[in-house]
Amino acid sequence: MGLEKHRRNNEEELPVVLLHGTSGQSEDWSQVVEQVTRHRPLIRLNYAEPVAGADSANAPTVSDFADRVLAAAGAGGRHRFYLVGFSLGAAVAIFIAAEYSEMVRSLVLVLGFSYGGDPRMKLQFDLWLHLARTDKIAFGKLLLVSGLSREFLSAFDQNTIDGIIQSFVAMSDWPQIEQNIRVDLVLDVRC
Repeated sequence: MGLEKHRRNNEEELPVVLLHGTSGQSEDWSQVVEQVTRHRPLIRLNYAEPVAGADSANAPTVSDFADRVLAAAGAGGRHRFYLVGFSLGAAVAIFIAAEYSEMVRSLVLVLGFSYGGDPRMKLQFDLWLHLARTDKIAFGKLLLVSGLSREFLSAFDQNTIDGIIQSFVAMSDWPQIEQNIRVDLVLDVRC
């Protein structure tokens, strides 16, 4: 009887792909990078970066974002991955999981949505777009109030909150945020 060779299941070598939200960037995942990379390779990318010369008439779609994610995830010959999406990133993750289910080992959705035309979502995204164009400070405040729990936000004093908002306004890529909100408004990944 010959010796049977056992190959390790390569599931632990599969990367975790992290997808940011509408007003975010890959750096938003910085607090989890260390924990994740202890156990798995990690891919985080700014999948929603504007294409040079694109305008609102030729705005990217969820499919375009998914293509960028798949290209990054497939680099190095990887064909399967764990997928985590936040907000708009969750919708992109839903699209990828539906269209390319053989590539997605598992799916985690955080504060996602599937249809931007829902009256409540449309109201929110219209408000976001208006504030992103006219009052970036108010937009930052709205994101904090609606995106963070009362307990988390209450742990900060007013000066810290003001600093967070000022930093967000100064460091954000406003054309990209407006582009992403327009994607939010037309998004539909319902089955």
